[in-house]
Amino acid sequence: MARGDVFKKGIIKQLMTWMNMLPIFRRSDAKNNNEKNQLTFELVADLLKRKRMVMIFSEGHCVIEKRLRPITKGTARMAFHACEKHGYDIDLEILPTGLNYTEPFGIRAEIYYNYGDPIKVKDYQALYLEEPNKAIVTLTAEIEKRLKVCIVHVNHGLDEQAEILFKIYKNDRLVRRFPIIEKDHVRAFDEEKSIANLLNHWQESEPKKLEKLEDQLFTYQKKLAEFNMHDAYFSKISSSKFFQRLYLGLFFPLWAYGFLTNFFVFRFAKHYPSKLLKSKVFYSSLRIGLIIIGYWIYLLIILLSLSILFSFPIAILYLVFHVIAGYSFVLAFDIIKELKESRKSNSASEAQLSEIQEMRDSIITTVENAL
Repeated sequence: MARGDVFKKGIIKQLMTWMNMLPIFRRSDAKNNNEKNQLTFELVADLLKRKRMVMIFSEGHCVIEKRLRPITKGTARMAFHACEKHGYDIDLEILPTGLNYTEPFGIRAEIYYNYGDPIKVKDYQALYLEEPNKAIVTLTAEIEKRLKVCIVHVNHGLDEQAEILFKIYKNDRLVRRFPIIEKDHVRAFDEEKSIANLLNHWQESEPKKLEKLEDQLFTYQKKLAEFNMHDAYFSKISSSKFFQRLYLGLFFPLWAYGFLTNFFVFRFAKHYPSKLLKSKVFYSSLRIGLIIIGYWIYLLIILLSLSILFSFPIAILYLVFHVIAGYSFVLAFDIIKELKESRKSNSASEAQLSEIQEMRDSIITTVENAL
């Protein structure tokens, strides 16, 4: 389901419909949106009867922040409408799903998908038949409760403190290059969620402990900025850089070629969205969309050109090499970033470096003792 105002007439509407997207209109946008949504409700009900899945962003607004926004009642209304139309025997379930981005505006960042326990709509049948409005409110509250378990929820006023701690803990984790998708790797999410819960608890119940930690965090950040250093230098894994430098040296021709032959696609996708969009909310979505579409067009041009000039098998072999070279630069990009962040400051003495290390260790001790 997507914002209804995006479904304009003509090719755009046809394209989005072809992509299995359904329009949903917010009440705040226009007075007659309830009538427009009725058609979507009917389509959703028929899809659910056919055992199809419908993905709904139940918050109703897209805001870049690490917290769950209030859940709208639309999800519950659609669920009950489907059961009213086709009966509760369709065994309809709502599956809470949390999406957690480590760096929404960055590249090569991490995203965690977490699935909660499904909610059986049939369990609310009796309440809905007796008091429909109360049933909608109750089901919406349950959706919000279960979604909160699936995401890293940081209270207002704690964003900066949380991000500093997330960065510290992330730098102490060894990031695996392969596999790209880790189905059972939940430690990173669990760590961030535990940290967020701790900060939330201290803000609500023990403000003095929060003030002490904030003083530690902001003093540590101030010291890093004073010497133009990053936290990565003081991490537990900052010393193992030999093989990274060896990779950069031995495979320089490969990853340099990968950079040169893929640069313009990513350059275009990086700068064009900022010219097209006024808000940063949809920047990353448009950027990755341009990369995907642009890259497939680029590969198709290469395939056709080499097939005409040489032969189809040669074109295929080159495309395989092209992709390998491109990903070799992706790895090089990660390594260069890590080496840059973990470099030592020439202006800091050993005593000052030791002082900063002690600050970092003290922060971790404070958090670990509380967790």
